[in-house]
Amino acid sequence: IETLLDRLPHMFANNRETEVCVGPALQAVQLALQATGGRAAVFCSSLPFTGPGALKKREDVTILGTDKEKALFVPQDAFYKTIAADCVKAGICVDMFLFPTSYIDIATLGTVATTTGGSVH
Repeated sequence: IETLLDRLPHMFANNRETEVCVGPALQAVQLALQATGGRAAVFCSSLPFTGPGALKKREDVTILGTDKEKALFVPQDAFYKTIAADCVKAGICVDMFLFPTSYIDIATLGTVATTTGGSVH
């Protein structure tokens, strides 16, 4: 593991991909810690819009202050609920550190932290 960690900066030094994919990162955490359990910290600065768990921007100023606004407080899909349930079964706690500069779906992403006993920061 230490050799891999030493090589990571060099392996991806020229990578310019900027797509956000939190779902696969959570799946990797779950696979890596499923035998032992543990705690993971996930850092995210924008809405994950690619890969498993991709989310759509739901922010719509026209529904603010109406009955439709309630829909923004409900998770978008079951992916994050499912991965959270898998983490709970394996004894994995996930803390989410969110640093948005624009809309980020805390209702959906926060499900992982709150279900696993972690926190949303």
